[in-house]
Amino acid sequence: MKVSPCSDWSSEPCHSSAQESSATNTIIQSNNNAWVEENNDKIETNPNKTSALRSLLYGILLGSLLSGIALAIVLTLWLTSKQSTSMQMIHFGFCCTIPCIHVFSTVTTTIITSVTTTTTTTTTTTTTTTTTTTTTTTTTTTTTTTTTTTTTTTTTTTTTTTTTTTTTTTTTTTTTTTTTTTTTTTTTVSTTSTTETTTTTMIPPNLLINPGAEDGIIFPWIDGGPVTARIDNGSINTGCHPYRGDKYFHGGISSTDSNSNLTQSILLLNDTHGYTEAQLDSGNLSVYVSFYELSSHLSSTIDRAQISLAFRTLNHSLISTTTTPTLTFTYNWTFQSFSYPLSVGTRYIDYIMIFNKDSGQHIDACLDDNSLKVY
Repeated sequence: MKVSPCSDWSSEPCHSSAQESSATNTIIQSNNNAWVEENNDKIETNPNKTSALRSLLYGILLGSLLSGIALAIVLTLWLTSKQSTSMQMIHFGFCCTIPCIHVFSTVTTTIITSVTTTTTTTTTTTTTTTTTTTTTTTTTTTTTTTTTTTTTTTTTTTTTTTTTTTTTTTTTTTTTTTTTTTTTTTTTVSTTSTTETTTTTMIPPNLLINPGAEDGIIFPWIDGGPVTARIDNGSINTGCHPYRGDKYFHGGISSTDSNSNLTQSILLLNDTHGYTEAQLDSGNLSVYVSFYELSSHLSSTIDRAQISLAFRTLNHSLISTTTTPTLTFTYNWTFQSFSYPLSVGTRYIDYIMIFNKDSGQHIDACLDDNSLKVY
């Protein structure tokens, strides 16, 4: 069954409903108009708020930038004050209508190197780290949403986030000092050359045979008369005793004033005693004579002894002679020594003991330990 909006009942209630609906629409319309007007007012005020927020944002940004610049200046001054000598030239200006700062830093480092024997190599490494200032601004736009059936107003608050990164300029100066010490090692190798010099000190032999009468016989001495010399052990004259051993040479017994002598001839050449003709004729050799002498003091007169040398050629021709002086030693055996140049051409030397008589029955002159050497 179809029901009409307006029933067959009285038309007045239907009219009343229409009127009521019309009134309601009028109220809603008026409310909408009022809301629209209010919203328009808000829209008109939003640009003003946005401008204010933008100004606030710029102010915050400018303040942060100035704060960062001031901090950078302080840090720069602090860092540069660490250098030995530094000059800061700070110049303020405007770059593209935004305040900025230019820092010029001149660093002079003086390294005094002592002049020594040490070589110093200085390597300077400068590391500069610059952190760029970054400003990030985040702006959230206000959004208003209106629902017709239910009046809902959502207001989103604008949040402005400003991130300010401070510019920090860090200058790290690393000074690496490498000290190279050159040690000069001088190795002196001393080569000690040891030269063993063997000096053979040749002790020339005594060329005389039976030099002290110890053989008990006269041989090889030759008695030259006229008085015969003797070998004695102290029996002829109790005042004389041998110097060495048991025997010595005595002048002999003589009833006259004659002397006595004993001679021994020595061949120097080649096989006998080993001297060469060149050596014997060089003029560099000498003859050394030594003996012990004692003169008897039992009588008022004193007999004396002496030695004579005769230098002869190979055929016994006489070249020259020399004789020691006569000395008197009446209390002790006394050592006597003499040297003479060897005559050039000498091949034989005659060694002659001479006993000189002064007076009395005996020739009381005594000789012992005779020696003849050539070198």
